[in-house]
Amino acid sequence: MTRFRNHSSPALIGMTVLVALTLSGCAGLPGTTASSGSDAQFQPSWDQDRSLAVEYAAGVGDWWTPPLQGSVICGVADGVALLMEPRPDSGGAVPEAHDRSAVVGIRMADNEELWRIDEAACTSDESVGDAVYVAIGPYRGDSVIERVVIATGERTPKSTALDRLELSGVITELEDVTLLTAYQGPGSRTILALDGTIRWQLTELGWLSRCEYLDGGPIAAPGDARLGCNVDEGYALVDTASGEVVLGPNPLRGDTIVTWARDGYLVYERGRPTAQGEWTVTAEQFDLEGNALDTVTYAPMAATSPARHGMLLPLDEVAAAESVTGISPTGDALLRLSARGRELALSGTKVDVSGYLLAVSSGGEVLLFQSSTALTFIDAQGTTLSELQSKDSDVRVVNGYLVKRAHQLGASVLLPAPPS
Repeated sequence: MTRFRNHSSPALIGMTVLVALTLSGCAGLPGTTASSGSDAQFQPSWDQDRSLAVEYAAGVGDWWTPPLQGSVICGVADGVALLMEPRPDSGGAVPEAHDRSAVVGIRMADNEELWRIDEAACTSDESVGDAVYVAIGPYRGDSVIERVVIATGERTPKSTALDRLELSGVITELEDVTLLTAYQGPGSRTILALDGTIRWQLTELGWLSRCEYLDGGPIAAPGDARLGCNVDEGYALVDTASGEVVLGPNPLRGDTIVTWARDGYLVYERGRPTAQGEWTVTAEQFDLEGNALDTVTYAPMAATSPARHGMLLPLDEVAAAESVTGISPTGDALLRLSARGRELALSGTKVDVSGYLLAVSSGGEVLLFQSSTALTFIDAQGTTLSELQSKDSDVRVVNGYLVKRAHQLGASVLLPAPPS
């Protein structure tokens, strides 16, 4: 099931149906035989604009940098970057989400400005495919949220007026409604459901870390979807149609963890590995109404990370993915852990690339790894396609493109190699 993106937190990219694991944690893991996961087929939901562009298979080009230093790259599509420029009086300082400045569309091939919106704000957390959700209007006053097409600047109103609006991430974009989070002045984040007006908003959850869109699973009925939200060291379930809090907030004590699934969630104690490196937990499973189901014992290596990277599995597949650390958008196992370390699931080829799996292309043709010093692209056979020296940790995929987010050193977009 494909969907548009969640993101309230900076973690990776994009679709990222993946798990960030290093080789140091591989020894002695249960269930990691040579054939484990090689023929597995999963049913993930994933963030469509987070999969890596397949064009990187032909090589990488240059890092494109915005004309004005300090610009924020909010989205990229069709050779155009949507930027929030620094305020004219800021001395080139990177603007914040509560600032208002010009939002512009820049053609990356020649830096030509294609369109401009004044007194606006955005971040890459509001990117959804070929568009970005933008706050337009004064921060103190009547700001509205509009969906802006990156290549053309075409604008679609999505909300009525809001005071002190600061966007903080689109959760998901559905056919008739968009769910996102925003601040309205200092304090806790608000969840907004937008359909041209504000269909509903929820502010009662307290301190909100992030929310995942739980679609109900492969055979979901209309109305099954929920938001699974991490709040105040606890969690809550929210009805996506009404904004009603279905469950919670429930506290999480000590080392207790909640892991979201398409059709429910799991709760377990973090635990610690044995002297042999084995690490299993017994997790309680719950449906989207908070009803207790079965318990399951497994090694939660893959289960703790997919939701953080935009991919969720059904409950009955979470334990089966315990040794699988990379899944394609179509549900094919790409990368797994074995006694030898990391292997490509289909061929069994050992992967000797340092760092963790950051992203994959939609068909699994390209896998991207990030270490503290490099970005490495390999193909499905394990052949290195490109390797770039990079010490920048704040790298993510935005609509297929690899983007370094705005910071003191400046934002940039890694372009695929030009056609030969």
